[in-house]
Amino acid sequence: MDGSVRGVWKITELGRKRILKRGPEATPIVEEITLQDLMVTHENAVRNRLSDRLYNLPPTGFELFAKQLLQALGFIEVEVTRRTRDGGIDGYGKLKQGIVRINAAFQCKRWRQTVQRQEIDRFRGAISGKFDQGIFLTTSKFSRDALAASIRLGTVPIIMIDGEKIIDLMVQQGIGVSRRPIYLLDVDETFFASAQ
Repeated sequence: MDGSVRGVWKITELGRKRILKRGPEATPIVEEITLQDLMVTHENAVRNRLSDRLYNLPPTGFELFAKQLLQALGFIEVEVTRRTRDGGIDGYGKLKQGIVRINAAFQCKRWRQTVQRQEIDRFRGAISGKFDQGIFLTTSKFSRDALAASIRLGTVPIIMIDGEKIIDLMVQQGIGVSRRPIYLLDVDETFFASAQ
């Protein structure tokens, strides 16, 4: 089932594949679909909607979202820079680790295309000498070369958070998502076994 549109449920391609035809009458037989199957399908639909929502935010909106996300992860004094003179830095903040405070800058890209290494190198150049760490957030993915460039000896390390990881963090931190309890009824077999 696809519940990506609120209040509308439709059969997905996977659902269609589970409906089998048998015999000359072509009577449909529905393979058993478990509650867990439906929950996984629903979660995937929610994740797709979150991805679309993030991609469709205006640039400033995505930067403000990144600020909220970083604050939820423990960053303090998080600020978003002005767009006209950001110098390749969309924002900055501090992460307190015990008695140490790490000064970090972040950059946000609402992209569908893969982030390449030159973007990481550009960002690193913008923060070198000013920050201890960089955080690069994107709605897309990172190329293999970009991932390899995240940590290089003698340079500012860059933490890379792709679209999938952003959504994982949103779900974990409860940002932009809500949880509702689902109660599953089942027969208590031990109750009936003791009655015999």
